[in-house]
Amino acid sequence: MKTAIIKRKKEDTLVKANNFPTTEKSADSTGSRKLSSIKIKIVGVLLISIIVTIFLSTCIIIPNVKKNITATTQNYMSDFTDSYGKVLDQNLKVSIMYLSTERLETMLSGAGLKNITSSYFYVTGADGTILYHPDGEKIGQTTGIDAITALTEQLEQENTPTADIIRYTYNGKGRYASYYIVDKGKAILILTADENEILGPVTNVVRQALLCCGILLVILGIFGYLLIARMMQPIITISEIIRKFAAMDLTEDHRLEKISKHKDETGTIGTALISLREAFAAIITDIKQQSSLLYATSESLTSNASATFGTVQNVERAVNEIAAGAANQAEETQKATDDILLIGTMVENTSSEVSSLRSIAQSIKDSSEHANTTLRELDTVNKQAMDSINIIYEQTHTTNESALKIKEATTLISSIADETNLLSLNASIEAARAGDAGKGFAVVASEIQKLAEQSNKSAQQIDSIIYTLMEDSRKAVETMEAVKEIMAQQNENVTKTGTTFSQVQGGIMDSAVNVDSIAERTNQLNSARTNIVDVVQNLTSIAEQNAANTQETSAAVMEVANVMQEISNHASELQNIASSLETNVNTFQL
Repeated sequence: MKTAIIKRKKEDTLVKANNFPTTEKSADSTGSRKLSSIKIKIVGVLLISIIVTIFLSTCIIIPNVKKNITATTQNYMSDFTDSYGKVLDQNLKVSIMYLSTERLETMLSGAGLKNITSSYFYVTGADGTILYHPDGEKIGQTTGIDAITALTEQLEQENTPTADIIRYTYNGKGRYASYYIVDKGKAILILTADENEILGPVTNVVRQALLCCGILLVILGIFGYLLIARMMQPIITISEIIRKFAAMDLTEDHRLEKISKHKDETGTIGTALISLREAFAAIITDIKQQSSLLYATSESLTSNASATFGTVQNVERAVNEIAAGAANQAEETQKATDDILLIGTMVENTSSEVSSLRSIAQSIKDSSEHANTTLRELDTVNKQAMDSINIIYEQTHTTNESALKIKEATTLISSIADETNLLSLNASIEAARAGDAGKGFAVVASEIQKLAEQSNKSAQQIDSIIYTLMEDSRKAVETMEAVKEIMAQQNENVTKTGTTFSQVQGGIMDSAVNVDSIAERTNQLNSARTNIVDVVQNLTSIAEQNAANTQETSAAVMEVANVMQEISNHASELQNIASSLETNVNTFQL
């Protein structure tokens, strides 16, 4: 068992030694670390800085360019509109006909901002009606633009607005418009242009700027990558050498000597690594020598401890067997004592129960005698009830027969009433034929007819009552027949119960005799139990004394065995440590 433990610990030590980083594992992880290397991070920071700079420059410059171009164009539109407006004012001083469509077309056709094809002039009257428009279909219509409508409303209120630039949305597109109030409100000259076309140069500038920034970004990225790669090469070499140290390879590396000659931080790191390698090599050489000596000493200690521990185990095994035998004997005698005491308790309980059983048997005997008397009385009452039921049954049959005779009489009365009614009807007919001479006879016939009808109704009522009486009589007969069957069954059950109680009474008498016999034997058993308890208790005391002595001896032997086991374990651990130390030191390459 101890050899297996030592072997398992050696295997654990070898596993721990094999868990050191190796060159192959480092090589596998190199590819995954390339993306998170310092070189990539520095290049990324450089590119992000360039991109942020370009983005911020674009965000600052482009809005200013848009603002300047918009302001310049608006000023140009305002000046251009003002020039044409003043010309139109001079013409109107000559003739109002200059507001005609033909004259306005001659003056304004093709006029607009240079290089902005969406720009054109149009003229509206003071009421908002278009007097001139490059699109002839719109002439005579309103503009539908809220800003122009607001200007015409001011003119209607004789409030002449000043010339200005307005922005509005037309057909979903933003447009700018410069207006001029002609001849104190007679008309409005408007120059309009598309906002997207005005800002078209800004879009071109943005495209060119983005193209230049992209080219600059690529050039600076390549240059930065090459420069950073050259700066990072010594660091990469140092990381490879450190990875080799991590793989327990402390052999000399000429690359480290070249790096130590650099004047920057990498040279300082190279010099420190050379000193570290030399110190590690000296320490590991000394550890190898000490681990060999430690392993030899621990092996000798383990052998001696194992032999001593085996001897102590044999002694401990023999003492344990003796202690186990004494303990088992004490337990068995104690168990016998407990069992005998339990038997004594059971005997006492049995005596008490036997006394109770005798009382109960006597009570059962008295109850059975009383039950027999009650059953005899019940049999007598049951027979009397059967006689009464037979009398009621015969009287019910007699009532049913009388009802049948009454029914026959009512049938005869109904027949006589029908014939009397028929005779009274014939008498009424004959009295009617006799005229005045038969009036008295007719009155008598009418009264006879009424009596016949009343007799017929009374007969029907009697017939209905007789029918109900016969139905009730029939149900009573059926009920009495069922009661007779129940009483017969009850009489039979009472007879069987009497027979059963007679048998039970005989069994109770026998039980009482047996209970007396059990009581006598229980008293004899209780006397024998007292003697056995005294003997077993003496035997238990002797067994407990033997068990206590053997347990003290076993405890002393176990203490010695524990000490030897601890020495053996420490020796094994020391040997494992020496083996592990030697294995780990051998992983270094000097």
